[in-house]
Amino acid sequence: MKEDEAQMWKELWRQKREGINHPMIVEIGEMLGINEKRINYIAEKWYIKGLINCGVSARTGWIEQGITEDSLK
Repeated sequence: MKEDEAQMWKELWRQKREGINHPMIVEIGEMLGINEKRINYIAEKWYIKGLINCGVSARTGWIEQGITEDSLK
C-alpha cells in the first residue's frame, strides 16, 4: 500500500469520527492532492476488497458495515 492510499483511508475515518456519515472519497483524494486516476484506482481497490460499497461508482462509495479503521492493513 502506498502512502497516498493510507492518507485517504485515515482522512476518511477522521471525517467519520467527526460525524460525517458519508465522507466523499473523491473529495478526500482531491483535498490531499491525489491524481484523479489514482483516486479512482484506490476506490475500486477498496470496493473489490469489500472495504466500501457503492451504488453506481466506487468514487462515491461508503464504508461497508463491520469495517473498522484497521481493516485496510
